[in-house]
Amino acid sequence: MYDSQHFTLRTLQSPTSKDFRNIFLFIVQKIDKNFILSEKQYEDDIRNTLRLLGYPITVHRTTLQSIGSPHSLPALLGILEWLVHMVILMDTTLHSDSSLCTYIRKDYSEFFEEEMSDRCFFEYMSLFYNNWMVRRGEEMQLEPDLLHAIDNNRHQVCI
Repeated sequence: MYDSQHFTLRTLQSPTSKDFRNIFLFIVQKIDKNFILSEKQYEDDIRNTLRLLGYPITVHRTTLQSIGSPHSLPALLGILEWLVHMVILMDTTLHSDSSLCTYIRKDYSEFFEEEMSDRCFFEYMSLFYNNWMVRRGEEMQLEPDLLHAIDNNRHQVCI
């Protein structure tokens, strides 16, 4: 866990590899508290984690190896900002009645329209599967909800 007493503005202005690693670990552990980074291959762990979380930009290993350089800093701060938005997204959806699709539609629609429809469809399928597991054999009326959502918004398949 990252010790917040040692965190200063200067740390973000010129972070060391260890600083970035610890900040990254701290933020990702807000998403998955069991997440760990290996000491030796942490660059690969970071790249794989970002890919699994759906980070929209490919992060090159050289960017993570040259953390202190001025050309790498904007990309690294962008990664941290995106992760913070993911934490906020999770917190918002876990503590509200609105669906994940609603939140994504508000904040990220101009950037991730295709991904949003995939995520919304996944959410629909998850809801369908959960209802199927509970009702086993009973008729379910989720399909009309999906068709209605498609008619209302062709780019997003949300219920």
